[in-house]
Amino acid sequence: MPTSKEADAMYEQALEALNKVIRAGRATTEAQRNLAKEKRTDLTLNYIGQAIKNVEERTAKFQAFIDEMQAVIGQFDPDTTLSGILKLKEVLDEASTLVKKGKET
Repeated sequence: MPTSKEADAMYEQALEALNKVIRAGRATTEAQRNLAKEKRTDLTLNYIGQAIKNVEERTAKFQAFIDEMQAVIGQFDPDTTLSGILKLKEVLDEASTLVKKGKET
């Protein structure tokens, strides 16, 4: 499981990716941009800077973050080349790796 610092770094990367999706204009639908805005607000209010000492709580919150970002990715064609979505996929790949490592220890 990531430390609070590692989780915050991933949340920040996801925030940047969501901003790219929002700014993508005609490459996205209004619904896709609105979902990205909603998740950006969630990240800002509920994740970034929320250091949680209890490992179980931090793990649950981190998994919720992964699920929320996966919902954004799910709104796009799997073959999309939109830079924000590609970055978000990278963040989630890294997040999933950290979760798996945490379960192995």
